[in-house]
Parts: sequence; C-alpha cells; structure tokens
Amino acid sequence: MKYRVKKDYLELKKDDVVYDCIMPDNGLLQENKKALKVPCKSVTYKSNGKYPFIVVPESNLEKIVSNEDKIDPFHPGFDWFAFLSQDMELVSVDDLEEANALADNWVTCACGQLCKALPRTGGNAPEDKELDDLGMQFAHAMSEVLETQSNTVRDEAVEILKAIEARTTLLLQEMKSAAPSPRLR
Repeated sequence: MKYRVKKDYLELKKDDVVYDCIMPDNGLLQENKKALKVPCKSVTYKSNGKYPFIVVPESNLEKIVSNEDKIDPFHPGFDWFAFLSQDMELVSVDDLEEANALADNWVTCACGQLCKALPRTGGNAPEDKELDDLGMQFAHAMSEVLETQSNTVRDEAVEILKAIEARTTLLLQEMKSAAPSPRLR
C-alpha cells in the first residue's frame, strides 16, 4: 500500500510518499505500538517494500488509492508476457511504475494473474513456498527493470515468469489429480 505522510515525524517529512514494508521488522512494530499506545505501521521509501524502514503511527499516514487498489481480483488481468516483450528503453516511466506496482501486489502480480484457483494465505500470497519465492523474485526483478530500464534485466524477469508458469502448471496438475473423481450413479 502507498501512503502520504501527514506531518513531519522523525526523518519522514510532510507529503513524503512511503510504502508498506514487507520485510521482517524484528519486533519493532510491536514495541512502538506498546510505547506509543497507538496503531502503527512499518513503512519504507522503497516502492518494493524493502529495507530500510521506519515505524510510524497510522494516524500520520494518508492512504493513496491508486488504480492498482481498484483492480477487481477477478479481472482478466495484466498481460505480463506482452508487457515484457517490449523494449524497456522505449517504455514510459509511468508504464514501468504501473507494472512495478502491479508486480508488488499479490492479486495483480505474475503469480496472482496466472491462476486464481491456487490456495492462498490471508495476505493473498500463494501457499506454495516455491511459488511465493518466485513471485518475490519477479517483484524484485520488476523493480530492477523500473530502475534500470534494462532489457537484460527484463530478460531475467521473463525467465522468472516462465518458472512461475511452470510451477503453477505443476501445482494445478497436482490439485486436479488429488481432487475426488465424480461418482457415477
């Protein structure tokens, strides 16, 4: 999620844009909640949710609603292969930022768009650890594509996308073979 800072707080300045930190916070969030006696969030300046982070009271954050947040989870989705077939040096920064934001959200990332039938955690991430790891690698690769606009990095993202597709196919086959067969009456 993306937020705007309402007022200066430690090193955060009013109107700074920050993102949910997706990395472990080593208990700092809970410590700050107890000390401040208010709900808090771990946030970062990095759109990929990586370190460094800071814990800030939720009341000092204004949620920024973007198109990514409005996407229906059952929407046909974003065509990752079509997007990644483009020359990254010619893709607009806005389009790269949108793709990066989509890659950072489990509902719209490469894993989420490939198949909605796979079991998921409460945070919408795939339950399968290998697929989850591939999704994180893909999100990281997409943030690198945004930073570098490199076709070499894009090619790495495509390879991860192919691995996601292969793992998803295997998981779906396992689900199908484990499903009870219909009885004849």
